[in-house]
Amino acid sequence: MRKAFLAAVVLLFAVSAQAGSLSGNPGAYLGWTGTVAFDNGIGINGTMDYCVFDLGQFSDSGYTQGVGQYVYAYQLFSTGSDTLSSFAMMVQNAANTPGTMADLPGVGALSAIISAGAEVEWVFDAPGVGAGQNSVGLVFSSPNVPEWLLGTVVDGGGFAYAYPLPAPSEFIPEPATMVLLGTGAMALLRRRQA
Repeated sequence: MRKAFLAAVVLLFAVSAQAGSLSGNPGAYLGWTGTVAFDNGIGINGTMDYCVFDLGQFSDSGYTQGVGQYVYAYQLFSTGSDTLSSFAMMVQNAANTPGTMADLPGVGALSAIISAGAEVEWVFDAPGVGAGQNSVGLVFSSPNVPEWLLGTVVDGGGFAYAYPLPAPSEFIPEPATMVLLGTGAMALLRRRQA
């Protein structure tokens, strides 16, 4: 009985150690937080935690977002046999200041670039993110609210898709628009309940 209890505690600790602080973060914009899996069936697999931080809800000792911008944050957890060399996140609109988070430790990134306005890419320190390891927090900021797009995890030759992940949409909310949308949604809910 005691051995079974200890095994359960060890398993619970391992699972919670695997989960980062992005998934389920209370500072997320309208619930845009969670975890997605990636797996190419031949060595690249693991999970990706993500969070789009609402305005004023993000703080990190190593990254400062633009004023009035949402912070898009990701963290890779590798469980496959291949070492992960990079991660690229599709973006369809304004993304600014890619970087990493000092407060989410892991394998660092040599570079963080916005490539032709179509993706933000982080290349990991050599040799990369190995099995049982995780990346640092990967971040960029944007004035645009999220939509679901595709992320790509690379091992130097192969790749696996991480989908769905949040990325900036073409819609930039104005405060008056958000109030109108919220009021309209409440009116529809009341009408439906009546």
